[in-house]
Amino acid sequence: MNAVFKGKSDFQRTFFKADAGFQGAKFEKSALFMGATFSKHLSLSESAFKSDVNFLGTTFLGSISFEGSSFETVPDLRRSEFKKHVTFHRMSLKYKNRVHEDDADKYRRLKELAVTGRDHDKEQEYFAYELKAKRTLELTGFDYLINLLYEIVSDYGRSISRPFAFLVATWSLFAIYFTASSDKVSEVSRGMIYSLNLLIPFLPGGLKRIERLEDELFSQPALMSLGAWPVIEGFLGVVLVFLIVLGLRNRFRI
Repeated sequence: MNAVFKGKSDFQRTFFKADAGFQGAKFEKSALFMGATFSKHLSLSESAFKSDVNFLGTTFLGSISFEGSSFETVPDLRRSEFKKHVTFHRMSLKYKNRVHEDDADKYRRLKELAVTGRDHDKEQEYFAYELKAKRTLELTGFDYLINLLYEIVSDYGRSISRPFAFLVATWSLFAIYFTASSDKVSEVSRGMIYSLNLLIPFLPGGLKRIERLEDELFSQPALMSLGAWPVIEGFLGVVLVFLIVLGLRNRFRI
């Protein structure tokens, strides 16, 4: 307990017959537990890992607690075997942009363990980290762009405020554009109502309201000059509303 390991810690293929406790310990260099077996309870609560941590192929026959522990890099729990419950409660894992080629797979394993432990918050966190690592390591072109936009607009489905802010900004910008494009009236309020109905087309009576507002705002040549912008706004609205609903679902575990 509260030990400080200043050099590399090597517990590879070690068999722990009794409870093992590293509570409050600090590992300043690599901590290696590959192929080790913990026959009873293992506690890593409040421990700090400043470098690589490797549990590849480790067997945990008893329960294990990572509660309150912190990791500077993603721990490798792939091909590890858990016979009892594992908790990630209050575990801190920092995401670093310098990723290794197998980091996405490591995050995927952590996500799997969080799902098994019914830890919804950690599941979402590790899923986000997995997607970020995949963007850095695997994705290019259109897939890279979609992944990046998913993070910016909704924090990988974890944010409600971000897509809502983008929804309001989209509504306002298109309202200004439609008002400026009108050749009949210059009232911003009409442009805002028209923009709102395009943005959220499933509002009650929205289609009839759109047709009426188009007659009030635009002559036929002016309406044709808008091109695909009304369709684009409608598409953005559907996507942003979906992301808001996704954020609510993830927030309240619906």
